[in-house]
Amino acid sequence: MYKTISSVLLILYIYFGIQGIRNYAGISYNNPYLEVSEYRFVWVILIPALWILIFVISAIIRHFQESKTKHNLIEKTI
Repeated sequence: MYKTISSVLLILYIYFGIQGIRNYAGISYNNPYLEVSEYRFVWVILIPALWILIFVISAIIRHFQESKTKHNLIEKTI
């Protein structure tokens, strides 16, 4: 359940991050706290996408382990 909620929030974060990158006008305020990092795409797109990938891979692994366990239980009862 928490992985699903986290994935939805990460997808929203990626979506709004892409919108922010697309709408960035390149304005410089000469203030280090207002500057946009050149690595923003890493923090906004790549790392959240990596977490979603980790969630998906762990769900796939769990699915195959459970199906293997169920298959073994069926064979033992027969």
